[in-house]
Amino acid sequence: MRENEWSRSRRRVLRAAAGVGTLALAGCVGGDEPPEEPTESPDAEDIDPDLRLNGRVLASSFPIRLRDPDEEAVVTEVHWHGEGWSHWHFQPLEISLDDTRTLQVVALDQDLEPIPLGEDDAYQVVVRRTEETAADLLEVGVADDRIEFRGTTAGEGQLVFELRHDGERAWLSPPLETAVE
Repeated sequence: MRENEWSRSRRRVLRAAAGVGTLALAGCVGGDEPPEEPTESPDAEDIDPDLRLNGRVLASSFPIRLRDPDEEAVVTEVHWHGEGWSHWHFQPLEISLDDTRTLQVVALDQDLEPIPLGEDDAYQVVVRRTEETAADLLEVGVADDRIEFRGTTAGEGQLVFELRHDGERAWLSPPLETAVE
């Protein structure tokens, strides 16, 4: 291993150890307050390839949030740890039976700036049920960055969120636990 490769490898190991320590301190088990976002943009070599969106890069900690558009409060958000390790905080997403709930999708870039989402924008949102989720659990409608959920049958399931670019999936969320009560 050359000196440069060894140095880069060592930096990655140290960053991973620091990240695990931070997660242990933070608890990463669904506390009430979202942790602070990092203020520095990562080096290009440190960016998770799953966060790259055709010329844009999603935030490395909390790339996607669902928030109440009236109260501007975060309802749930993806905590990104890499493929297979990422999860949603503040779940399950609760939808009342025979009622609607409208949420806003906020995708953040690496500078923590919102990425415009909509039919006329470069990126669009798609929401779909997992295979295990009953088709009649809830109805989902997407209009630009707004998602309307309507609970139609009491039960639980999972939803996944996609960011699309030119009709192709650019990013996929981990499953979000959803409860209709």
